[in-house]
Amino acid sequence: MPSAYKLRIYRALNIISLFAAIGFLFACAEIEKKEQLLSAAGFSIKYADTPEKLDHLKLQEQHKIVPYIKAGKNYFVYADSSGCECMYVGDDTAYQQFNNLEVEEDIANQQRINAEMNQEWEMDGSRWGQPWGNGPWNGYGLYHY
Repeated sequence: MPSAYKLRIYRALNIISLFAAIGFLFACAEIEKKEQLLSAAGFSIKYADTPEKLDHLKLQEQHKIVPYIKAGKNYFVYADSSGCECMYVGDDTAYQQFNNLEVEEDIANQQRINAEMNQEWEMDGSRWGQPWGNGPWNGYGLYHY
């Protein structure tokens, strides 16, 4: 029978593993969301379909949009060697569109959060009455007594 000390260590390792798995899932979801925005913004996808291309892709900075200049023209590259084994490539227009889509998504998320908070506020007591009764703390004030 394992000692109490060993049981605590096993539990701690299990909890750490659980949090690591949850963090990994959130990171994967963020990467997938970013890649969807890149596609929607007009970035083209270049797959690493040969071992040489995959080796070159692995040398690029991963999961970050990096600017490049080629033949006097600006390009933006997003490399993903661990997921799709591909590279997203866009020009100034695609990059600007990507930024606009990110801002629009942030605004939509904030509006959704605000709507949820407003709904919770309405359920909190405006229609159901205050659970703590009437008093100076909810608008009736001491002058009404």
